[in-house]
Amino acid sequence: MSTSHNSTPNDSLRKTRLNKLFHDVNHGERSLKSTQDANRYIEALCCQPDPATCIEAVVSTSAGLQAVQMSVRFDVSDAFLNGAAADLLAYLQHPDIESLLGGALLRQVLESITKPPILWNAYLQSYRSGNLLVMAQVSFAWLLLQLLYLPLPDCAPYHQLAQDPKLQDSFLKSGELKLRTIGSKIKHVLSIIETSSTDSPGGCAGGRHDNDFADFREVAILPTADELAAKEPPFLRLAEAIEDPEVTEHRLAMHLDNQFRLYREDMLGELREEIQIALGQKKGRHRGIVINGLVVLGIDCGTEAKRQSWGLRLQCKEDLPILRNIKPKNRKSVIESSHRLLKHQSLTCLILDGEITAFPSIHRDIDLLAATPPVISVRFSGAANPSIAKTLLKLKKCQVIRLVQIDTAVFAYEPVLQGLQRMKTLPLVNELLFWSPASSVDLPPNAPSRAIHKLVHHPLADLQDLLQSPKPVVLDKSQNESLVASLSQTVSLIQGPPG
Repeated sequence: MSTSHNSTPNDSLRKTRLNKLFHDVNHGERSLKSTQDANRYIEALCCQPDPATCIEAVVSTSAGLQAVQMSVRFDVSDAFLNGAAADLLAYLQHPDIESLLGGALLRQVLESITKPPILWNAYLQSYRSGNLLVMAQVSFAWLLLQLLYLPLPDCAPYHQLAQDPKLQDSFLKSGELKLRTIGSKIKHVLSIIETSSTDSPGGCAGGRHDNDFADFREVAILPTADELAAKEPPFLRLAEAIEDPEVTEHRLAMHLDNQFRLYREDMLGELREEIQIALGQKKGRHRGIVINGLVVLGIDCGTEAKRQSWGLRLQCKEDLPILRNIKPKNRKSVIESSHRLLKHQSLTCLILDGEITAFPSIHRDIDLLAATPPVISVRFSGAANPSIAKTLLKLKKCQVIRLVQIDTAVFAYEPVLQGLQRMKTLPLVNELLFWSPASSVDLPPNAPSRAIHKLVHHPLADLQDLLQSPKPVVLDKSQNESLVASLSQTVSLIQGPPG
């Protein structure tokens, strides 16, 4: 959609109407009922001047995401794919959108567009038939690249498609530079996905226990019982293995793999130590509570009015220490004031007949905890975690159930580890992983050329006006060189003293 620089009263009126349509649809005050409505909504979205604010507005309401999804369902003709759909995808390519929450908002919008894959299937068929114009071809290739960034198993079908040699050649041999660039990125992402942890002197990943895989993206964040019981050390690469010139092609994949395994091992180290202290196997102070002699009361799925993800209800045989001698009418208030007692979503360790079996989290239900005797509700995360099935089977026969509240800050590790599993590329990868003394460092985007010019040509000048400082600022030679480097390079290493 092209925009004119010379605005007319009619243009202003149309823009006002489009803005009202955008607002009304996103807030559920109006729905899309026809192809014409869908095209006008896409036009209204694409004419928003600030792409980041626009996408935040769309994602912040369920009606907004639903509208985006509906807008690409009414019509999948070649005219739509080359027109409104291509405009929408081109708008979503703005770098400000990709930077929002590490790309999380963009993924939400793309998932609404591609699930179910009505638009995607139409684009794929039209591309293979040669019916897409250049802009739509670029939009299709970009969409494929973004779908490859999805976590497993969501990216699997797109991964298989992207491996098609004919499809890759059509991108890489295109006469359009943007299409060739995206094709190169797709090839790069595929090389990362396909690289496994199998080429290190310390052995290879996979096979040590039920949560050890060659592809680190398949590893569950929380450990399994078999993993904690394993005697064989984990697979970790040495720095020289990653810096080996013979593995340059796979260095990024190896780096992401190693960063995940190293960081996760830090978490597991804290977790192991805390469990050992809680069980009396090691000296130290354990801040959580240990509850012995629990009984399985049943499955907990919330109330009929408000269903929740499933969990287990475990009934205590004895009262919690903090509730002993407390009158029934005061039990709830005591629990509500004891914020650290079985804190909501805090991690626990479930021990059956003396064996660690799983790491469920607490679902803090005040009414259940205030019951006599108290009932504790726990939730199991990660449906694919192999510990869950083993835990449920063992619960049928076990005699002694024990629950240990964990104080390790798993919540701080988890989002970083999940982020590493989602990553298929790395910002500043050339500077950080492939730099050599013969390399040149790129000029950063939006570099302050006026400031750099003054620092280079007048190194002893007062920078008070330039920095808008209340006092005069004059740098010495080393300070000036450091500032010039930091402003004119994408990456700079500045060492002190002085600061």
